[in-house]
Amino acid sequence: MSYHKLLQKQINKHFPEEFQLLQGFENFLQSVNESYLSFERDNELLNHAFSISEKEYKLLYENLNKEYDLKNQSIENLKNAIKNIENNNKTNFNIENNDILDIVEYINSEIQKRKGTEISLNQTLKLLTTLLSNLNSGILVFDERRKVLYTNQLFCDMLSSSYSPEIMTGMDCTNLIEQSKIYFEDPEMFPRRIEEILNRKISVFADELKLLDGRILERDYIPIYIDNQYKGHLWKYTDITERKKFELELIESNENLELFKTLINNTSDAIQVSKENGQLVYINNEASKRLGIATQDASKFKIKDFETNFKNDKDWYQHVSKVRRKDSLIIEGENINLNTNIKFPVEVTVRFLELNSIAYIIANSRDISERKQIEATIKMQKEKYQNIIANMNLGLLEVDLNENIQFVNPGFEFISGYNESELIGKNAHKLLVSESDNNSIIKNKNKLRAQGKSDMYEVPIKNKNGELKWWMISGAPNYDEKGNLIGSIGIHLDITDQKQLELDLELSKRKAEESSKAKEAFLANMSHEIRTPLNAIIGMIRELSKEKLSELQDTYVQNTSIASQHLLSVLNNILDISKIEAGELQLDLHHFDLQKILNDVKSIMLAKCGEKGLFLKINHVENKNVFFIGDSSRIRQILLNLIGNAVKFTNTGGITIEYDVQNLNPGYQTVYISVKDTGVGMDESYLKNIFNKFSQEDTSTSRKYGGSGLGMSITKELIELMNGVIEIKSKKNVGTTIHLKFLLPIGEPDKLLKEDFETIANNGRFLDILLVEDNEFNRLVAGNTLNHFNCTVTEAINGLEAINILKTGKIFDVILMDLQMPIMDGFESTKIIRNELKINTPIIALTANAFKSELEQCINIGMNDSVTKPFEEEKLINSIYKLTNFNSTNVNIEPTMLLNTDKLYNLHQLRIVSRNDTDYFKKMINIFIDQSNLSITQITESYLAKNLKDVYSVIHKIKPSIDLMGIEILKEPIKYVEKNAKDQIDSQELGTQIKFIFIILNKAILQLKAEI
Repeated sequence: MSYHKLLQKQINKHFPEEFQLLQGFENFLQSVNESYLSFERDNELLNHAFSISEKEYKLLYENLNKEYDLKNQSIENLKNAIKNIENNNKTNFNIENNDILDIVEYINSEIQKRKGTEISLNQTLKLLTTLLSNLNSGILVFDERRKVLYTNQLFCDMLSSSYSPEIMTGMDCTNLIEQSKIYFEDPEMFPRRIEEILNRKISVFADELKLLDGRILERDYIPIYIDNQYKGHLWKYTDITERKKFELELIESNENLELFKTLINNTSDAIQVSKENGQLVYINNEASKRLGIATQDASKFKIKDFETNFKNDKDWYQHVSKVRRKDSLIIEGENINLNTNIKFPVEVTVRFLELNSIAYIIANSRDISERKQIEATIKMQKEKYQNIIANMNLGLLEVDLNENIQFVNPGFEFISGYNESELIGKNAHKLLVSESDNNSIIKNKNKLRAQGKSDMYEVPIKNKNGELKWWMISGAPNYDEKGNLIGSIGIHLDITDQKQLELDLELSKRKAEESSKAKEAFLANMSHEIRTPLNAIIGMIRELSKEKLSELQDTYVQNTSIASQHLLSVLNNILDISKIEAGELQLDLHHFDLQKILNDVKSIMLAKCGEKGLFLKINHVENKNVFFIGDSSRIRQILLNLIGNAVKFTNTGGITIEYDVQNLNPGYQTVYISVKDTGVGMDESYLKNIFNKFSQEDTSTSRKYGGSGLGMSITKELIELMNGVIEIKSKKNVGTTIHLKFLLPIGEPDKLLKEDFETIANNGRFLDILLVEDNEFNRLVAGNTLNHFNCTVTEAINGLEAINILKTGKIFDVILMDLQMPIMDGFESTKIIRNELKINTPIIALTANAFKSELEQCINIGMNDSVTKPFEEEKLINSIYKLTNFNSTNVNIEPTMLLNTDKLYNLHQLRIVSRNDTDYFKKMINIFIDQSNLSITQITESYLAKNLKDVYSVIHKIKPSIDLMGIEILKEPIKYVEKNAKDQIDSQELGTQIKFIFIILNKAILQLKAEI
């Protein structure tokens, strides 16, 4: 673009050509050019003003206005240019100044400053370039994109490159590396090592490289950071071939002799050098120590002085003759320590050497006392085990690959009835096993032996007399000295008597199970028959209590409610005892607030205390944790039982509840609760029987105070189920103190069970409920409750009617399903709803049976929850709320919920390994318990320190033990923790899985203790 000639002159004078091409500077020059042109036009107008006519002047005036506007616009453009030139739009120039000369002068001064900086930078760059060019090292500089910024000639010469430094500038390093690798001894290692260094971006010094031509280069790498930003790196290559050569020569000339002496004197062999006549020339330190001869005195002795093999010169010269004929000779002999006169066996390697026409005998001897002792021990053990095999009561049998008998011991002869001559060479399979089913077992075992596997199994055998016997066989593959399979070996034990006992026990067990099932069926039917009308009674009383009643009517209703609740309590106690005896009472573990439970219990019992004029207070230590994981309802039941008894047996004074915690284990706290009363107390003799069922201190107690005598028995069972401890101290007519101790996992406040009962009552949401119940009173009670909580209820009197309603297409939020109904029960109708109608509406079972077997059946056929009748409003409504507000696929199940199983372990594999050795079996469990407790502590410490490497080591170490104990529930969590800890991947999920493993292990440990 052409500019005003004066402007063009200034540009050429002050600005280099590359500066003129900067982005945005062209606009600036155009604005200046416009100013020049405008200025000329202004002068021209001024010179010709008086010669212009009025009309022309007017036109000129208009043009001037336009030019003025254009000038102002040019000034604004200049100011914008100034802002663009300055960093971050910050400038020292007064932006309000409109004087174009000031603006141009400021721009000119800034240009001069940048020009000065550029000159200084160029000088510095030339200085650095000169310095790097004259270094006695090859220099290569890359930028962050791995493009060559600089290299010197020495670098090109070192790598025999045909490129000059100027040509290499701008080249891609990848191509350069590939072209250069052919010059190195290990061409593939060269690019790999470069990539490794570049990825780490950490300075590396004295990295040695060997070239094919024998040269050795030393390489340094320095990353370049500017304002904490990686901008490239520098490589420095130095030829150290001559230095390395000098170092090797120095080592060879000055150190070889010392090294040789050090090696000889520090070897574990005793080294003796003698002349051909047996005269010692040299011994090392080990020989000096063994023989009791000082190294400097070696020449005073001959070999025969300490070597008992050579009693005279004839023996010695015969020995020398043998050594001369062979490269080396290995012999066993006996040395004697000349100081202590103690003899010891040795193994000696002897060589003949001739130097400068002088013959030498070099002997390396090793003390084999320990080896000789081991050989003697092995020989003794071999004889011992041969005697054991010959005389043991177990039958030992060896067969070849065709099942032909190769060896039997007397024990096998005894249990089989055959003598050795009748067995050797016979086919064991055909001789002893007759039934076809057992033949297949033996064949399968032979396949295992061929695979190198051992195992233990039981098989029926007929002895020589034709008697049927049961043998337990521990079989293993048998190999020869070269490791070839030559057959199998088995140890046989006659377990006929034990087998008969086992069959008898199995029969007894089956009868006991049938009896237990009959008892469970009776209790289930009794529970159903009592709970069904009781549900209606309690429900009607509850509904009646909501009405406006007179004082007398209210008294009647309250008394009736108390009586019905007492009847329900007795029924629940009987069922709890039955479930405990059957091992079916399960804990519902969740996060809970212990302080709230204590306050709730106090609120419940305060009225009863008030009726008797008793005080009830809770002493709680401040700043103590109150959040735990456990079954809050069972803890509430325990406290209500204990405080209820305290109120019942206290007439004056009151009851004090004290609570404290103590830190003992990581993630756990020991909780101490005591209930102290000022009641009638108990004799010390009665305390021994207090936990017996139906136990009361005297026959008048039940008449005077009431109660079934089941409360304390259930309380103790519940406490022990939670691995707690109860201790009672009492004195007659003084009072009773009950101490409770629990070890509970620490809970989290944000995971507490929500109190949704009132929420759903007031949330304004209307739910459609299908109520399936054959009992009219129960339908009425449930319907009134549901209506009170904004629910629309559709009733069905049996399962078939419910199916017909659902077939109409009507959609419900929840289905409440009774289990025992005529025509079609709840089980069958649920199967049709899930499998045929494909309806996923949540189903809550309404059951009068609280037994585990029935509740499990409900879940297995597709029901979502269960509520036991007579139901509590809160439990029923909370169950509905849970199922209607949370999609079941998104529910975050607490790991502790998984603890509701009978046993967390399966010891089948351990029993096989222990081979019915009870002591070994118990020892393995004890080892597992100790190892698990230690591992929990180690993992906790490592994870808190974020040392995932140690977490992996510990979890990997205990994994086989967990598998041996058959704790299948931990298989996937262990795999997850092991993989993520090994890969150093920390996350919230990793912490959750570790916590879950701890919970399961602690529960399993408590269960396993019952096995020993």
